[in-house]
Amino acid sequence: RFRSGAMTSPVGRTRTLPGADDTDPVHLGISSCQRADDGTYRAHADLADAELDAVVWLGDYIYGSATSLDEYRALYADYRRDPDLQASHAAHPWIVIADDHEVANDYDATIDPARRAAAFRAWWENQPTRLPAPDPEPGGAPAVVYRSVDVGALARLVLTDVRQYATPTSLHGGEQLAWLETSLDHEQRWTVLASPVLASGLAIGGSGDDGEPLLPYTLDAHPEERRTIASWLATAPSPLIVSGDLHAGMVLDFSADPADPAAPVVATEFMAPAISSQFPADLAGFAPLLPLLNPHIEHVDVANGWLDLRLERDEAIATYRTVRDVDDSTSRVDQREFRRQRRRSGSS
Repeated sequence: RFRSGAMTSPVGRTRTLPGADDTDPVHLGISSCQRADDGTYRAHADLADAELDAVVWLGDYIYGSATSLDEYRALYADYRRDPDLQASHAAHPWIVIADDHEVANDYDATIDPARRAAAFRAWWENQPTRLPAPDPEPGGAPAVVYRSVDVGALARLVLTDVRQYATPTSLHGGEQLAWLETSLDHEQRWTVLASPVLASGLAIGGSGDDGEPLLPYTLDAHPEERRTIASWLATAPSPLIVSGDLHAGMVLDFSADPADPAAPVVATEFMAPAISSQFPADLAGFAPLLPLLNPHIEHVDVANGWLDLRLERDEAIATYRTVRDVDDSTSRVDQREFRRQRRRSGSS
C-alpha cells in the first residue's frame, strides 16, 4: 500500500518471478484497449477475480487528445479512478507495453519528439514498470520499452514496440530487430512474442488491390520483415504470439506469408479481446466472414473481454473470457478454450 499525507491506499498484492529452474505452470491474463467512453470495465472486474501470475497489457491504456505532460498526466488520473481497473491492478502484477493511443492515434517515428517525450514520461509515472525513467528532453531518444521477461525455465515473454521506430522501411527499426533475433534464441520451453498489433495479416475483400495494405501499421506493410521474423520463430522454442489493437478476439496461424497456403505455420497467434473499446459497428456483421477470406484465421469474436493463457510443461491453454454486454457492469462472462501442444525440438 501507499501513503501520502493523510491518504492511505487500499492494500494490493504482487508476486515475484519464479526461479531460473522452475517449470511450474504460468498463468497470464492478457488484454488491451480500454477506451473509457465505449463501455464498462466488467472485464477488469473479471480479471481481478482470476487466479493469475501476472497481467500482460498490450497497450492503449488511455485515449484522448493530449499533447503536453500535464494533459497526459490528467488522462491517466482520470482513467485510474475506475474501481474495476484499480481492482485489476491491486490483484496482480502487470507487465506493460504501449501501443499508439498512449501517444497519438497511429503515430510512427515521425511523431513530434516533444509530444512523445511527454507521453512516455506520463506512461512511466503511471505504470508498474522497472524500466528506467525516459529521457525528459524533447529531442531525446525514444523511451526503450521493448524487453524480454523470463518466467522461470518455462517461458520467455518477448515484448515489442511497433510504433516508436516505425518507418516506411521497417516496423521495428534496426536495433530492435537485432535485439529480437537474439531474444528469440533461448532455453525456456515456451516463447511468447507479445505484439501490440496483429502479426499474422488480414485481408478484406479487395484490400491490397491498390498496393496498400489494409493495416499499414502492421507487418502487412513489411512483408520482408515478416519473413525474417517467421524464420526466427521457426527455430524458437514452442513459439506463440499474443496481440491486441483490433478490438476482437482471434486465433490465427502465423507464417512468412499469410496469403500463401503453402507457407509453413511457425506459431499460433492469439489476439486478445479489448477491455471496452469497440470493434467498428459497421464491420461487426462482417467479422464472421473473415476466415473465408483469410484461411489462416481459425476464430473471430468481436466481444469485449480478455485472454486467459495458461502455459504448462507441454501444453498451452488459451481461454477467451468474453463479456456478453459491455454496457452492463454485472454482465455474464462467457468463455471458449483453444489448446496447443508444445513443439518438440527440431519439429515443426
